[in-house]
Amino acid sequence: MDDDDVLIDFKSLESMVPYSRMHIYRMEKEGKFPLRVQLGPNRVAWRLSEVRNWIRSRPVGSSPRPTEDA
Repeated sequence: MDDDDVLIDFKSLESMVPYSRMHIYRMEKEGKFPLRVQLGPNRVAWRLSEVRNWIRSRPVGSSPRPTEDA
């Protein structure tokens, strides 16, 4: 199965993106996160390919460099 076809539930999403349900919902409303797919009246999922692309688009942070004592 191709990544484009894979749908993930919130539990899987949560393991990839450390945000709460409400924060993800707000980001979706603002157009800053991939939109969920409504599977049924009480079931939603996200496209794995879209979530992975969103993660790749995030800026890469760097850790502070350790200071050396002179």
